[in-house]
Amino acid sequence: MGLEIVPTGYMLFGNGPLTTAAYMSQTLPIPLNKPEIAAATAVAGEMLGLRVLFTDAGSGASQSVTASIMAGIRENTSCPLIVGGGFNDAASIQAAWNAGADLVVIGNAIEKQPNDLSWLPDPNDFSKASRLV
Repeated sequence: MGLEIVPTGYMLFGNGPLTTAAYMSQTLPIPLNKPEIAAATAVAGEMLGLRVLFTDAGSGASQSVTASIMAGIRENTSCPLIVGGGFNDAASIQAAWNAGADLVVIGNAIEKQPNDLSWLPDPNDFSKASRLV
């Protein structure tokens, strides 16, 4: 199909009960209170050739990836940073962008109100190039 393959690292985070993402991937999530482990994992991935990093708390997460985790990854890597899981209002999306996320993935929040997207922030209001998926 002529599509470029982009090596992408997926880092799952969580502190609570087993999530669908953890079950399906058969992984143990990185604890949300361990930003140093997150940064080290991200650096290792980039050194192994990953060109994009995707941090996720899982679909319908009760707590999203923390700002300190995003900031630690941003400070220590040069890859684009995608974050997802638990972002359900404009303030949390803006906080993710401010912490260094390049893209914020919104899923369940849009599924709950697919005909009203007025609550989403405008990425053009930020000084850095940001996108909303």
